[in-house]
Amino acid sequence: MRGFKVLGVAAKATPGRTGLVTSWAIDANSSRICCIGDRIPFQSNRTIATAARAQQPPSTPSNTPPTPSPTSHHATATADQFRALMRLLPHSVVVCTSLDPHPHTPTPSSSSLSSTTTTNQKPSYPRAMTMSSLTSLSISPTPLVSFNIKKPSRTLDALRSSGRFNVHVLRDDVRGSRIAEWFSRGDAGKDPFEGVEGCGCVVERGDGGVELRGEGVRRVLRCRVEELLSVRDHVIVVGEVEEIRGDGGEEGDAEGLGLAYADRRYRRAGEVIQKHVE
Repeated sequence: MRGFKVLGVAAKATPGRTGLVTSWAIDANSSRICCIGDRIPFQSNRTIATAARAQQPPSTPSNTPPTPSPTSHHATATADQFRALMRLLPHSVVVCTSLDPHPHTPTPSSSSLSSTTTTNQKPSYPRAMTMSSLTSLSISPTPLVSFNIKKPSRTLDALRSSGRFNVHVLRDDVRGSRIAEWFSRGDAGKDPFEGVEGCGCVVERGDGGVELRGEGVRRVLRCRVEELLSVRDHVIVVGEVEEIRGDGGEEGDAEGLGLAYADRRYRRAGEVIQKHVE
């Protein structure tokens, strides 16, 4: 997938929940390591091993009780422990949009998006959400991305019904964080796009669904749903990337990275750390 590389990520934190976090991201495209630590202020995997058994003489019964499995003494990781650990890992922040042609609960708000249909068109309802689970899954024969959505979700209903969605890669600055914050509020009972112009966005609707245009949006991935996999209370979405649309920015803007999130704050890549070669 041109223009995209998988990032290897590592994180280091001082003890305590309120400790400072310093993280690094390895940019495979430029063979360098970036320190992720700058806050962005915001307003408002059954492997089976087999072995042949040698013939053994019959064993005599033993009165010795079996030795407990060592794993029985291991404590189960709690949700709080896991959540605290994951806060140390930087995650990409993107916005996913889709149109629901068969909404279970229509959006009460009569926005310009849901009211611009003609007599030859069926009404559809825009959905959107901010997410931090986007990752590249495959490149050949076509690019695939994956992410997960917690059930229930109107955005999940929309992409399930329409079979399409758009992923917006945000800028690593206040402009991008404002958009991310806007769509992290949830869209129950209202049009999630109503008022988004205040974040410096223009909303466009067409055959490809709903797209956000503005200085805070770096790239848009137009995708088709490849597969949906339900796991407990989440659904893993696999999408085929059909088109990558630019943001109209400068050609020399290749050094800019996408918005990140770690330790409950929006962040950007910071100091470059050179690889040590023996």
